[in-house]
Amino acid sequence: MIKRLGTAAILIPFVIAIVSWAPQWAFILSIEIFLLVAIWELFQLMGKLGARGLIINAGLIACAPLIWSLSEGLGTKFVLLAPFFILALSLRASPDLRNALHSASLNLLAFFYLVIPFSLAVLLRGEPGLTANWPNDLVILFIAVWISDSAAFFVGRTLGKHYVTPNLSPGKSLEGFFAGMFFPAFGMAWLGPSVLPDQSILFLFLLGLTLGLAAIIGDLFESMIKRAAHVKDVSDLIPGHGGVLDRMDSLLFAIPWYYMFYQVTELLQL
Repeated sequence: MIKRLGTAAILIPFVIAIVSWAPQWAFILSIEIFLLVAIWELFQLMGKLGARGLIINAGLIACAPLIWSLSEGLGTKFVLLAPFFILALSLRASPDLRNALHSASLNLLAFFYLVIPFSLAVLLRGEPGLTANWPNDLVILFIAVWISDSAAFFVGRTLGKHYVTPNLSPGKSLEGFFAGMFFPAFGMAWLGPSVLPDQSILFLFLLGLTLGLAAIIGDLFESMIKRAAHVKDVSDLIPGHGGVLDRMDSLLFAIPWYYMFYQVTELLQL
């Protein structure tokens, strides 16, 4: 526990500083470093599941945030076309057709699982700000997810009695599940007006509530992959937290949801 809290005390200010004030090239470089580690960790998991991670897939995943940083339209075209290259190259992944299909499926999963959130992070960050533009969307999103993760962990650890996902994550409780949803909801409703003054309290509450739900689903999805691969953590890179994927699993679902929440509410004029 002490190691976990100590690592978080170092990482959280570092991440906020990079996301908030680093020049764009330094932010994208940081994104690429985390992404390359995440690719390596996910390919290690795929190997334990009997699938072969394609080098071309690793290259396509790594290039995606750079392409999206140049043009959102170009990034969208890239995401539509790249999977077909992955499927085509999967034809030679294994002489065993069942294993080849398994590899193709997991390579597609790796592509979308990492490309979409890491690329959208570049769009949500926007340009670095000092005062008027701070905090940006990505900082607000990170804080909401950190509230969700922390509330789910500590409430589940102290009050958890009803365990509803023993096959995915035995330590996850119903009490922690609700804490992970409602703490960011009330947090956004309380803090939101000072950082998002144009949004209503109801909008902020729903945003926090659904972000908490997305974060929990992201955590459970990664737990499903790890349970299938019979590992507790994807790596021991981050003391007390496991690997990069272990630390970012909630964000991998929350980032696309945050982006889509705004798109849908603007479309519906809510």
